[in-house]
Amino acid sequence: MQEASFAARPTIRPPYPLRRDSPAYQGKIGDLIKVIAPHTEACPEAILTGLLTGIGNILGNNIKINAGRLQKPNLYSVIIGRSSQSRKGTAISIAEKLLAYIDPDWHENCVDSGLYSGEGLLLSMRDDRFDNEGNLLEKGVDDKRRLYIEEEFSDVLTLFKGKTSILSGIIRKGFDSIPLRQNVKNYPLKVREPHLSIMGAITLGELKATLSARDLSSGMVNRIAWIHAYRSKPDKPRAKEPIPNEMGVLSIFNVHNSDSENHIYIPLDKYLDPIKNAIESELKRPRVIEFNAEAQEYWDTVIVPKYGKDLPETPLTQATDRANAIIPRVALIYAVVAQSEKIRLVDLKSGEAFWKYAEQTAVTIWGQTLGNRTADDILNLIYSTSYAVSLTEISNFFNRNKSREDITEALNLLIAFELVMESKKSTNGREATLYEPFLKEDEAEHPEENPISSISSNSYSSDGEHISKLL
Repeated sequence: MQEASFAARPTIRPPYPLRRDSPAYQGKIGDLIKVIAPHTEACPEAILTGLLTGIGNILGNNIKINAGRLQKPNLYSVIIGRSSQSRKGTAISIAEKLLAYIDPDWHENCVDSGLYSGEGLLLSMRDDRFDNEGNLLEKGVDDKRRLYIEEEFSDVLTLFKGKTSILSGIIRKGFDSIPLRQNVKNYPLKVREPHLSIMGAITLGELKATLSARDLSSGMVNRIAWIHAYRSKPDKPRAKEPIPNEMGVLSIFNVHNSDSENHIYIPLDKYLDPIKNAIESELKRPRVIEFNAEAQEYWDTVIVPKYGKDLPETPLTQATDRANAIIPRVALIYAVVAQSEKIRLVDLKSGEAFWKYAEQTAVTIWGQTLGNRTADDILNLIYSTSYAVSLTEISNFFNRNKSREDITEALNLLIAFELVMESKKSTNGREATLYEPFLKEDEAEHPEENPISSISSNSYSSDGEHISKLL
């Protein structure tokens, strides 16, 4: 067999838009995204990400999920896309407006920007300070919830490189809600129960220019859900963002009627109020939420085996090996908004759908060169052939100079990130294992018909009232 040329290497494309029937679009959160998506150029996955990140911060420290270890609902997310073309800022702005409606007091007091130093971050959530005799020196901040919105996330990554900066370490600990402290003699700072969330935006070029190998190896990158953003309607007039109408109700402009003299604004209160009311009610019930039996079985038999594999250490695996922390946090958010007593299977699958989109974004960023030469060579081989290849053919490709263990380890890496798929085929009464390019479900089912952002404007009546059946 001829050695595959590097030119045969597949171009790894960004993740396909989430399908309309994706579990990520279920429940009250999904209904809200469905009604907004057709009327803005911002991609629904980015709006959803901002909404989940914000709600996770609103919920605070008192609602947790038991997923092997206790997880709180705080998330770090960074939207990545082309400058001015992907509508990253529009998505963040829409999400922020929705969050401000859901909890205006939280938005006024707990949303900030300017992650310039670890000291400044600690100061924004600091505990009371006492002297050695227990006398109060300085009143701290009562509400420990903080959402930092950083639309120039490259600035934050640049600050990590400072020799004396403690920012990276503080942010890493903040994800895990570990008590934070800076033991400076004259002004020590402590935060015993931080609840930190981050929502950022960056371009791929900025990411490559500012991200260090240390950020990958230290676990900073894998605490972040990286979300590919795209302009969802390049052929439509630019939509306005949600604004209060004459009744003070947050509404979104119907872009499909932008040429009409009578512009239609679709009120969002009927979608936002159920979320707002659910959160207000659930905040009064601090608790640890468990999986129900169905979700527990799925966690034990699917999630843990799939995302807990011991894969070779490469930039891609370093960037994605915290799935078992992020998936249950997102599932917790869906369950709380649904006011469910336990995490249901649909909530867990919502978390998984969100993570798979983030993981495929990471594959786009770090998957062009996997960091494992054997895996890179096998990927080139498989994509250069017009048929599925066997383990024997892969071994022959390396002139039998690679051990079976090395080849198996490389194939497991490719399969885990859905770059290659494994199939069984019977030939002459014997079963052979074959490997071929991974065909995503979306590719097989005409993705252009599936994105949620393409829901027809016929889903709405002429007076702007929402027809109950969206899809």
